[in-house]
Amino acid sequence: MDWVRAAVPDRLKKVGPKTAVSLRKDEDIKLKVSAQAWKPRRAATESADEVLFRKFRSILNKLTPEKFEALLTQVKALEIKSQKQLSHITCLVLDKALDETHFACTYAQLCNTLLREFSVASEGDPKKRVNFRQLLLQKCQAEFEKDTAASKEQENELQRGRKAQLAACKPKRERKELQELSDEADQKTKRRSLGLMTFIGQLYNLGVLSYAIMHECFLKLLRTPDDEASVVCACKLFTTVGKKVSSEGKEGGREAAKTEKKFSMLLHRLRNLISLNKRARKSHAKHLPQRIIFMMEDVCELEKNCWVPRIRIQAPKTLGEIKEEADREKHVTRLQPDLDSEKRSCNPKAIGEPRPGQRPTATKKNRVTYSLIKDEFHSITLPRSAFPSAPQTTPRKWTSGVRG
Repeated sequence: MDWVRAAVPDRLKKVGPKTAVSLRKDEDIKLKVSAQAWKPRRAATESADEVLFRKFRSILNKLTPEKFEALLTQVKALEIKSQKQLSHITCLVLDKALDETHFACTYAQLCNTLLREFSVASEGDPKKRVNFRQLLLQKCQAEFEKDTAASKEQENELQRGRKAQLAACKPKRERKELQELSDEADQKTKRRSLGLMTFIGQLYNLGVLSYAIMHECFLKLLRTPDDEASVVCACKLFTTVGKKVSSEGKEGGREAAKTEKKFSMLLHRLRNLISLNKRARKSHAKHLPQRIIFMMEDVCELEKNCWVPRIRIQAPKTLGEIKEEADREKHVTRLQPDLDSEKRSCNPKAIGEPRPGQRPTATKKNRVTYSLIKDEFHSITLPRSAFPSAPQTTPRKWTSGVRG
């Protein structure tokens, strides 16, 4: 048997003789075109509004602190001629700020710059003018008032409908997909609520919103102390605007004193809410989750520390700031071996080395042990006087720090 011929599949054995095709360079070859072939959307087929919105969306996608000034020039060059165009552009900025909370400060700066940059004739009355500030505040108010009782009731109805649909679904695969979609919708709602608090707080820090508006927001959020979402949003708003409000109160003046007094009343209300939930927890009554109680306590602690957070809040950085941070870390890493060698080469007698022939003993006052370099295999005991900067603290019970 010829192995070469036997290895050829049967479908190839039946192929007829090969045909040679000759092509010339100057020959125009036409491909077969389908009637339903995909064609890219040309700019000529787009309306003027679609081109404007596409350009503005592209600018928002590129917006960073590093490119802020360059992109701001491109935004100012856009030709916005109608209220419909300006309204849609305001919606694009607001949606971006709510979905990308990390860049809320950058979007707030953009809005602050464009407040009076764009002004168009009103659709209802051509004699009146509508500017970017008016539309932005209207949309922020409409988004904030979605968290009212009526909208929450509507949201609860949607959740009940999802649960009923989930219970009626029998296949495990479809049930899992519905559960994932429901969880994703809930996460998106929570993210947009917290993003709105951060965004309007940044607008207040930049002077776009007044404290009267902020105070009204606080009152609406704290009006339902048993609602978890409202309390979480209030804590987020406290954290965002607390430093600005306290600094304005220190400036002096009648208005500043009124603002500080109102803000202190809100903080007092938050402290009362903490104590109320703690008492309810001890008596096994209905109360907020421990996670939210700790969140409110963090706000009170932040107020005591003059609104300086213990952990540095991550914010968008420029390339220069990232480079400086990397250089700083390299410098610390380079100095670390020198610091370790200095610790090893320090005089052991100065830190309590036992005398020759004396065994080191551990007493109640001397519990800290220290191992010397590799050449010396005995250990010594450090007295507490060797650590003058160490505070005398009482060990904290583990159960008291558990957030249940």
